[in-house]
Amino acid sequence: MVKVAEITATIVTLIFILAGVGSQIYVNWKRKSVEGLSFYFYVLAVLVPMSWSWFGFLNNAVIMGCVQAFGAAITLIVIYQFWLYRNGGSPSPEPPAKNEDSGDDPLDRWSDEGGR
Repeated sequence: MVKVAEITATIVTLIFILAGVGSQIYVNWKRKSVEGLSFYFYVLAVLVPMSWSWFGFLNNAVIMGCVQAFGAAITLIVIYQFWLYRNGGSPSPEPPAKNEDSGDDPLDRWSDEGGR
């Protein structure tokens, strides 16, 4: 009975990884955004395979532990994408160029108005 549960958990995890999280990683990469995704969902989603892998390794179910650890690692990629695309799609945005002659500095207006 234990082997049946182990095999079932392995199959379900592989389907979840390949069909669910794997395709989401590709979609996020393609559009350079994680808009519409819940960060907290993926934090909780990484805790499930982490705890199952821990359970598998403690009970000498090495296959289940390895597959679940792989699932946790793949889910961590989505969490990494939240960090990577946190600025709206650009992994490392350039700071906007500052124009010294624009006169848009509010402190300049303050000093021009006599300090009021």
